[in-house]
Amino acid sequence: MMNKRLKNRLWLVTCLALAIITTYTIYRYYCVHRIGDSDFYWHIMLGKNAISGLSADDSLVWSNSIYQTSYTNYSLLSDIILYKLSCIREDETFGALVYMLITAFITSFIVFAGWGRNVIKKISSSARSTITCISAILFSVWLLYMAKGNPRPHLMALACFVVSIGILESRKPNVSYLAIPLAVIWANLHGASMPLLIVMELLYLIVSLPIFRKLNVEVVSYAINEYTCRILSVALSFLAGLCNPVGIKIYTRLFHVSNNANILAIKEWSPATITSSVGVVLLLVFLVTWALSPSKRSIAHIIPVIVAGMLMLLHVRFESWFFAALAIYVLDAVGKCEANYAETTSRSQIIVSVFSAAVALFCTVNMATNQIHSLCPLRYPSEAVINAIKDYAPKRMYTDINTGAFFEYNGIPVIIDSRIDMYDKELLQDMNAIKGKVSVTDGTPDYTEAVLEKYNIDMVTLCRGDSMMLIGYMSQKQNWRITYQDSAYVIFQKAQE
Repeated sequence: MMNKRLKNRLWLVTCLALAIITTYTIYRYYCVHRIGDSDFYWHIMLGKNAISGLSADDSLVWSNSIYQTSYTNYSLLSDIILYKLSCIREDETFGALVYMLITAFITSFIVFAGWGRNVIKKISSSARSTITCISAILFSVWLLYMAKGNPRPHLMALACFVVSIGILESRKPNVSYLAIPLAVIWANLHGASMPLLIVMELLYLIVSLPIFRKLNVEVVSYAINEYTCRILSVALSFLAGLCNPVGIKIYTRLFHVSNNANILAIKEWSPATITSSVGVVLLLVFLVTWALSPSKRSIAHIIPVIVAGMLMLLHVRFESWFFAALAIYVLDAVGKCEANYAETTSRSQIIVSVFSAAVALFCTVNMATNQIHSLCPLRYPSEAVINAIKDYAPKRMYTDINTGAFFEYNGIPVIIDSRIDMYDKELLQDMNAIKGKVSVTDGTPDYTEAVLEKYNIDMVTLCRGDSMMLIGYMSQKQNWRITYQDSAYVIFQKAQE
């Protein structure tokens, strides 16, 4: 009994330590590379609006575009959390870092506690078993590090995705009903991705059908009462997902955003390729390894990897989901294929647990004592830029989609920001034209000047990192003059006639 209690304690300590170590690697990354995202700023503004009793439509005052549609907030609860964390210090990016570390720790701990238990317990005096298990753990730590993301609601959605895998893989009676409250929580944290829970539930049901038994795969068989519970869970989860501020729209939002993102050719919404994401390489290796495995392969256990992998191939922003799903699969596979662990606690298990705890303690102390400087994005406008714009008081200012929220956060309306689902397609196409993203021939008219005139834009503020070609174009125009420039931004104002 004492030995079993010791093994459980070692397992829990090791899981906590691994989650802290994973979180620390993400912490070090952002201390060096800073936050490279503008979406965080309009999310915290929406959170502030919600707390102040304002609707999502009240956010329209941020922008002065006449081509806006009614904005719908699909991440209300996450936005409130982001706003509250942004108020911890005067520098809002400290709250962003705290948010990323909390979500990283929660996701990592769920993965290691849920699927790493057998791997940790099977570390023994056997050299082969020890090397295999430790390699699986280190690989999983790296995968969860790769699953990091910017401070947005999708990090909470990733934690919900991991929890959903645990619920759907469980064979305990009535556990599938936990998907119902999960659907409610997920729908209010990041509603656009919640329908994937329903898709996953349906896929787990489909692959249990007798037709799959004819293939060389392991099929999970459900009893009649299990089928009833799971079918009922799917229906109730779908209805539970409607418990959000926008109702049924939640099930179509992902398609709408994807269509608008295609107009602007936004990188994170583009398909993942071998050159743009290491996840594609890992997906290919996974599929080949699974297909060539001599033993029967469980088709149910690969559903999360396949679903996340397909989403990644459609939109590279889902690669973090794939990395998390692959970490779960690796830990689960190693935990089941390795030889049964001994009942006695081995010296190797104690060494691994103590070493992990020591490293985790070092990471915790380092994070607690390290002086954190501002993590503002490199593209974040300086106070001089903000003041220069306010001094000229433009009636309608254009800036790139990736920088619009920075100015809105500082009380400067712009024609567009990165909430692409809020804008009319005509406006999105015109924004492409401003940056020269049109087919050009000798007879092509000056689309940029025509669009600037169409929207009565009297100031253009461009980030050097995003718009060098447009800066070059504007510098040659006689009717535009540079009123301010620094190492990051150039401000053009329309010359008075």
